[in-house]
Amino acid sequence: MGPVRDRSSPGYLTWLVVGLVMLACRPPVAVPPLPSKGGPVWIEAATAHFTVWTDAPDRAHELVETMERVREVVVATALFSGHVDTSRTFVIAFANKQELGEYLPKRFDGFASSAGALFQPVIVVAADSLDDTAHRRNLTHELTHVISYGPLPTQPRWFSEALATFYETADFAGNRVEIGTPTQGRLQQLHHAGAIPLARIFACNEPACMDATFYANVQALFAFLAAEHGAELGEYMKLLAVTPAAQQDGLWARAFPSLSSLADADHAFHAWIAHGTVPVRQYTLQNETWKVDTKPLSDADALAARGTARFVVDSTVLPAEITAASSTDPSEIVARMIESRVTNGIPIDAARGVVKSHPADWRAWFLLVRALHDGPEAHDAHVTACDLIAKNAILAPPNFCP
Repeated sequence: MGPVRDRSSPGYLTWLVVGLVMLACRPPVAVPPLPSKGGPVWIEAATAHFTVWTDAPDRAHELVETMERVREVVVATALFSGHVDTSRTFVIAFANKQELGEYLPKRFDGFASSAGALFQPVIVVAADSLDDTAHRRNLTHELTHVISYGPLPTQPRWFSEALATFYETADFAGNRVEIGTPTQGRLQQLHHAGAIPLARIFACNEPACMDATFYANVQALFAFLAAEHGAELGEYMKLLAVTPAAQQDGLWARAFPSLSSLADADHAFHAWIAHGTVPVRQYTLQNETWKVDTKPLSDADALAARGTARFVVDSTVLPAEITAASSTDPSEIVARMIESRVTNGIPIDAARGVVKSHPADWRAWFLLVRALHDGPEAHDAHVTACDLIAKNAILAPPNFCP
């Protein structure tokens, strides 16, 4: 047996202090443990238009109410011709930007997706986006994307980003909102890098070309169209609503005949940037409070939330968190919906188990139809799913119900 160190000696105390300091200075774990393992509680906060799953329960009400405010403004002031999607947006709100960064590509502060597997729009954000103006604007940006997916299911990338950057200018003061004043960062970038040709804007379809200069230009472009070609912009949006994505390239010339020559359009756009007036709209919120229903979520739900965040970025791969969610709770319906999409259907017994656990949820019956393919049981499941969809006015798989 070796010598016994006196634990009151200066050497031991010195190393103990050093160890404690190093532990205190260590950055927090980006992905916290599951609730049952001592991690933060996950809850659901739901309003008429949003279902938020978050591990920041103290921010849930503020977050979902902020989303309702943004939605009201966009729906009331955008040129959607009265067609507005009534389904709920599914929101994954991680507690902070560090946790969010574990799931999204670098430089992304949020992510919006139509998330076909869930048949509803999905946003992935950080709850602490509420803490500063820049990240609140980013939240508004992503919300505008998903709100516009209802009336405009497919959009050219330039238009999608132009619309979202225009609405990220929304400045809330009580129940008054002002929209259109360019954000300082966008103005500075436009002044620094200058306007770019519309052909380059229209050709940008990948994140690689969507840099700060691109965003500054599309924000200015939407403001230019709203100011100088408002009626044509409305016509363009009407055409987008009814035109398949593959045929949308020709809509610019149809909706904006005076700008059909891109050379002329560039000249008009760049002249407006130099000398034009920015249109600023004002709106008064009609709703001041929203009914918010909350409930606790399970470990399986937390895993499904994390897996959904990965899935919306890459829908070709089944996230490990989705597999873990299904293993933890075989009836976790969000995980099973994503699993069914990636693997082309879950096992029949698993689908029957989901129906048993969620008999009032159309998605459970949809999973059973998809697992069975055909036969009397599949027919009955299809009838039940469509009946539930009709009663709840829920967005459903295209052509699924007669």
